[in-house]
Amino acid sequence: MIACELSALTEIERHRREVLADILRKEVLDVEDLPSGYAFYLDRRTENVQRVAELVALERRCCSFLTFATRIDDATDRFVLEMTGGDGVRAFINAQFSLKETS
Repeated sequence: MIACELSALTEIERHRREVLADILRKEVLDVEDLPSGYAFYLDRRTENVQRVAELVALERRCCSFLTFATRIDDATDRFVLEMTGGDGVRAFINAQFSLKETS
């Protein structure tokens, strides 16, 4: 079931989550459709890696239905954040990251 539990975060943490999401939206270089979510490609600058780690830590507390994976893409040498999950997760990610649904 998809249900964010934003009350799991303090007001300061909710604000930080929004700030991090806004920054990362602007930093995304490419988005790849995955069967159950998306892969976001970012420059592998240290600050992007740190922001993703912080965002994932917050998201895990309020959105436990999301699955996260990070990696360095061999072909592009970019840092990749994969966000996946069950039914309805793609629509949720679209709403959170203002993506255009492709499937």
